[in-house]
Amino acid sequence: MRALPALSLLIALLIWGPGCIVNDDTAKNGSVPSGAFEYAGFDSTGKPITKGWLTLIYGDSSRISGSWHLDPIVDPQRVGHPTGSGTLRGSATHDVVCVDLFPGYADHNLLLRGTVSGNQFVGEWHRITLVGETNHGTFRAQKR
Repeated sequence: MRALPALSLLIALLIWGPGCIVNDDTAKNGSVPSGAFEYAGFDSTGKPITKGWLTLIYGDSSRISGSWHLDPIVDPQRVGHPTGSGTLRGSATHDVVCVDLFPGYADHNLLLRGTVSGNQFVGEWHRITLVGETNHGTFRAQKR
């Protein structure tokens, strides 16, 4: 009987897994996966500082999950906006979407708060650490 749970898991992964996987080559070469949002982050003066992509997968009525990959387009020491790759978690309330690019971390958070309208996700980003907000700016993301 122990084989039944393992078989069930294997079947579930085969059915739903391919839609949840982002190709590592896509993340490394910077191309935007199909269905993802192409992301552009700006500092508080409006200067472009990051580019990349993120996916938003709506679960129940308010939960969001997904993945992301962001690269600096200026000196990484001066960006103030975390870069790299990972998973995200968030929620949607009415027309406001809030996502955390570092869920589960207490001292390293990048929060995106904005609105999704059609194929656009636009709003503000906030870098938050244990001392509070350490940087902020705006972002625009266009679904591809």
